[in-house]
Amino acid sequence: MYRSFKNSEALSPVIGTIMMVAVAVILTGVIFSVIGPDPIRSAPQAGIIASSDSIGSDIVVKLTHQGGEELIFTEAQTKIIISGSSNADGTVSFSNLVTESDRKFTTGDSLYLYIAGGDVCIGNSTLPNADHTDIAQSGETVDIRVLDVNSQQMIADISARF
Repeated sequence: MYRSFKNSEALSPVIGTIMMVAVAVILTGVIFSVIGPDPIRSAPQAGIIASSDSIGSDIVVKLTHQGGEELIFTEAQTKIIISGSSNADGTVSFSNLVTESDRKFTTGDSLYLYIAGGDVCIGNSTLPNADHTDIAQSGETVDIRVLDVNSQQMIADISARF
């Protein structure tokens, strides 16, 4: 006579292991979606206008903060790109904003873009002693883009006509 041995005990640990792995994967997914990576950051919202102006004999761009959130002008947090001028194109240097209060740009504040020593700089109404050049010529339109470094989003895209 033929005897058949059925061993159902061998299948039980395999199914249990598969079930535990599936539960672990699902729980990991749920925890990651709840906690997840850093939340999506958004750029600060600020109303900024640009206009042509002069300080002494230098032609400059005047940036005025009309409202919204405070901006911090440091290379780590903000980038300003200027284009359209025959005298200036590229990224603005924040090296002349020395103190913490100089770097804060809040409602009602005005800052000036100017060329000193061949670089486009930003500063307050007193330009440091340096070799100044007019930022633009008559008839030119200078485009200014203010970008938030952390979120990689644009804060302002403005123009000043000279």
